[in-house]
Amino acid sequence: MLSRIKKYLPIILIFAMVLTGCGSASSSKTETTKEKTEEEITEAETTESPIDENGFTRTDDYIMTTVGKVNLRLEPSTDSKIQMELSKNVYLNRTGYNDSWSRVRLNGKDYYVYSKYVQVATIEWASDNDAIRQNHRIFLDPAKQETADDTLEPIGPGAETEKARSGTGAVGVNTGISECDVTLIACTYIKTELENRGYTVVMSRETSDVSISNSERAKAATVNECDIYVRVQAGQSENPKNKGLIGFVVTSSNPYVKRNYKKSYSLCKDIVVSVYTETGCTMQGIKETDDFASLNWCDVPATSINIGFLSNASDETNLSDKTYLKNLAKAFAIGIDNYFEIGVEE
Repeated sequence: MLSRIKKYLPIILIFAMVLTGCGSASSSKTETTKEKTEEEITEAETTESPIDENGFTRTDDYIMTTVGKVNLRLEPSTDSKIQMELSKNVYLNRTGYNDSWSRVRLNGKDYYVYSKYVQVATIEWASDNDAIRQNHRIFLDPAKQETADDTLEPIGPGAETEKARSGTGAVGVNTGISECDVTLIACTYIKTELENRGYTVVMSRETSDVSISNSERAKAATVNECDIYVRVQAGQSENPKNKGLIGFVVTSSNPYVKRNYKKSYSLCKDIVVSVYTETGCTMQGIKETDDFASLNWCDVPATSINIGFLSNASDETNLSDKTYLKNLAKAFAIGIDNYFEIGVEE
């Protein structure tokens, strides 16, 4: 008997191993099925219905009031207490809605407005570039004024050389338009373009009927805590063929503000290159000078840009054209963006 058991023992062991393997496979398959079922149950439990327990369709978007005096209520009922009155064009974060009411989230609490008085709104979130621009203040100085002031002032702090406080400037060869009006119009377009991009802009004047000297304009940039000073001029020349764009900056040896030379040159270059690229105007380049009181008195990086010559018929035509001036304004803004190293929006 013992010999028989020994004879068939290998067969018995193999059979036992097969049974054990089958049992393990079956157990593993059962466990996997069990886990899968639990996962499916969990997923089903966590999936929210689009309709909440109060009958509101869930959402997470923004709406805007379309009229004034919209009641913000504690409950979705005209009998509910009014928390406040909302004016027109107020943006609200909507979390739900039904046929009549919109549920909004305000200061961590739920309120309700009548859906008839709101519409879905698109929120344009500020980009990184917008944030950068909001940290910069630009001083724009439209050159000249309506009435000349021939009273003398030093061309720089402690300077013995003096010049008139401010003049009326050039006059258009065909239309007779004054430089003070041309530069004001141009700067108004530039201001609008810069503000649309998020910059804070301060102008030395918003009318031609002023009396502000060149030194006072320059010092106003510091008083208003501006980062840069940009003067816009439209001069004249004895040669009627002389036309185009010129950028002015102080020299590297300027006795008053040479510390700002590199930044001023960079600012000037960025604007001049951009204007040339965007408008296709004649380029005369950058000229360094220590004779401009507006630059010598300025404590921040500063440049004066001659956008054309009113003594040249072609330049005068451009500077009287709104489309050209709008393009010019865009070019100034691009140049200033480049100066602050603000990239193109993707």
